[in-house]
Amino acid sequence: MKLLRYGIALERLGQRYRLDGVLGSGGMADVCLAWDEREQREVAVKVIKSQELDQRTVDRFLKEASQVARWRHPHVVRIYGNARLELLDHSQGIFVPYIVMEYAQNGDLHKRLRKGTPFPFAQTLSVFEQVCHAVSFAHSQGVIHRDLKPLNILFRALPDGSEQALLSDFGLAVEKDATHFTFAAGGTLPYMAPEQLQGRAQPASDIFALGVILYQLCTGRLPFKRSLVDLRSRAPMQPPIPPSQLFELLPPDLDDVILQALAEDPRQRYADALDFWDAVHEVVSASTVEAISRQQTLHYPSRPSQPSLPSAHSGAAPDTLVSFDGASGYDLLLNSRPDTSPRSHADPVAYPPTRQQPDTGYKNSNGGRIPRRTSRGPDTSAERPVVAPVRGRSSGAAPIRLLSPHTSTRRPAQPTTGPDQATPPTQHRRSGRKFTIGLLCSAALILALLLVMLTPIFPGLHALTGISPFLGGASGPATPTITIVPSSKTITDTYIIQDVPTNPDPQQLQISLRNLKSTPDPQMRQITGTGHNKTNGKMAKGTLTFLNGAFITQSVPAGTIFTTKNGIQITNDDTVVMQAATAPKLSITTAAAHAVNIGTNGNISTLAINQTCCTADNSVFVKNTDAFTGGQDAADYTFVQQGDVDAAVNPLVTSLSQQARSDFNKQLAANEQLVEDPACTKSVTSNKGEIGDQGRNVTSTTVTVSATCTGMAYDQKSAQQIASSRLRQKATSDPGFGYALVGNVTSRVTNINRQGQNIALQVSAQGTWAYQFSPQRKQQLLQAVAGKSISAAQKFLKQQIGIANVFIHLKEGNNTALPTDPAGINIQIQDIQVPTNARG
Repeated sequence: MKLLRYGIALERLGQRYRLDGVLGSGGMADVCLAWDEREQREVAVKVIKSQELDQRTVDRFLKEASQVARWRHPHVVRIYGNARLELLDHSQGIFVPYIVMEYAQNGDLHKRLRKGTPFPFAQTLSVFEQVCHAVSFAHSQGVIHRDLKPLNILFRALPDGSEQALLSDFGLAVEKDATHFTFAAGGTLPYMAPEQLQGRAQPASDIFALGVILYQLCTGRLPFKRSLVDLRSRAPMQPPIPPSQLFELLPPDLDDVILQALAEDPRQRYADALDFWDAVHEVVSASTVEAISRQQTLHYPSRPSQPSLPSAHSGAAPDTLVSFDGASGYDLLLNSRPDTSPRSHADPVAYPPTRQQPDTGYKNSNGGRIPRRTSRGPDTSAERPVVAPVRGRSSGAAPIRLLSPHTSTRRPAQPTTGPDQATPPTQHRRSGRKFTIGLLCSAALILALLLVMLTPIFPGLHALTGISPFLGGASGPATPTITIVPSSKTITDTYIIQDVPTNPDPQQLQISLRNLKSTPDPQMRQITGTGHNKTNGKMAKGTLTFLNGAFITQSVPAGTIFTTKNGIQITNDDTVVMQAATAPKLSITTAAAHAVNIGTNGNISTLAINQTCCTADNSVFVKNTDAFTGGQDAADYTFVQQGDVDAAVNPLVTSLSQQARSDFNKQLAANEQLVEDPACTKSVTSNKGEIGDQGRNVTSTTVTVSATCTGMAYDQKSAQQIASSRLRQKATSDPGFGYALVGNVTSRVTNINRQGQNIALQVSAQGTWAYQFSPQRKQQLLQAVAGKSISAAQKFLKQQIGIANVFIHLKEGNNTALPTDPAGINIQIQDIQVPTNARG
């Protein structure tokens, strides 16, 4: 896959992580599935989005990695090291941060939830216990998660086929002792505690979110409906509906446990996530878990245990939430019939599955079954009535219908209106027989009608069934009829037809070709340059002239600074040695020099330096007799690349080729076709020196594209006629004498092979020939079979040349032999069905 960042397509990160697909996308980052080529394993890579790359999000991103990377907890997603930076553009210093973390193969909890339906209770307890351990561990490390929700609960697949729940996404986590929070009101609205909505998160805020999650798992609904108005509201929080009123199978004691976690005052909630779990564990017995799981299996047998791998186009984004307001899970199974009406076979309550129920008893994280709480008294679940759903329930408590465990819910064989009005069993049997006989008669009649309709289409059907294809009413045909299916053969052949050469070969199939030429109107296009480069600054260079006025040899060290009136500094490249002056002439020496600083300022004019120097007695004079040149400032510039030209020219060439083809089509005769698409030679002209890196700024240029296109036309009609003629000649020997063409011969060009100016057409031809029966031949056949039995006549006729099949139809009362008088027998030849593409 390719992940776009700043217009750059990323396929790998860190020279080891190959990006294979998108697992999810949130407001801040994309999470990709990747292959770690060094460790040879699948990982998840979280890559920050380009539009989110500011200091706050980078700080949050880096903190998420640094907080969790050092943790080793079985229920917290592993993060492999701190956040990494991928440099995308060396010249502009563009980079993108990413985090490499464990890939949880079994997806997240959010995708397993079903709107309005409680989650399987045994799985709820298992997942909740593991998440509580993870939250408690995070709190022990001094971290508040602040974004607990099903979307951030993932599942790790274990080698034995089981799985572990994992807490993920610590991007909003903060230190417990922090005095200032980044994204103070960060979180997901339905799961945020009142104090978190006001930007004052604390460990108890995570306990509140755990309460929301447990409430949602147990009922299929969220306890609160939140909006952005709640971020500013200071109104007291309304308590939610107790969970057991939404899902009656829940133990009422569990209501108090969950509602304590949802208390508005943080001080009234549990002090630790494990205290919350212990409270749940205390009020839920193993028998309760088993009873609830059994009922859920009966009502909701089709819940998937593991969703498929999420993709970029499935599921919700990490920072979004699906609303779970609506009817409870029971409301999905209600029916509109009154309680006294019989249930249908589709009713899941009246007709529960008879398959072996699985062991749904909850097991704790150590594999042991929760022991039965002796303080709760003996298990009476076997005597408890079965709860059946009732249509029209509101969100609050409502009457429910109780069915005794011993009450049969099977549908009676025949509904009755009273105990004395049952239909006698014998009457049932008689009506059943009448219905069966009637059904068989109807089926036989329908079969006979189908045979009548299909026999003209499939003549062999009579031979297989023994039923005449012509019923002729109740009395049969007036005259015995012999229907002959003549022998036929479809002949197909392929021919290679070449163009006419200078010296034609009479043994070859040949056609004529014609060259075509077109010169479409030139097209102009202005092209904007996309190339970027930078010029390094250069120092100006020149020559200094030294005059020695002393009568002794003197020298000027290399690197001596000479300053112009404008403050430009010049220095000599090498040490200058000046010979002693000889009266009356001064000693003159020249030396290479350059400007000290880079840039155009060093380009000084002639005699910008004209001064004494270098000695206390001012006996040395220095000047620049020529200007210093070549100084250049460092600068970025744009230029037109060849790729810019190609990207604009190629569509123009395509357009010119289409114009040439349109021109060729106008030149073609009615019987001609083009051998192939036009071949165009393009010519591109532009302003000189405006394409390519010229070391200067060229933002755009104008190009002119012209083309000369050539093509070749062939006589398609002649090629097809040649192939048809050859096929007719072939038919004189195969199938041979006595056969005639049925319909027309069809032909088409199937391939064109061109090598330079030599063209070879492959033409396919097809036709159908059938044996022809003259009146004399028909009379001979009638005389030969007159008086013969049906079987003898059929055997004789099938042995005759040109006969593929025979059907004999006798008149009523004579089912064994044909009349002895040939005049009393009718003979007809069945038409041969010609393939559609061979009809003319």
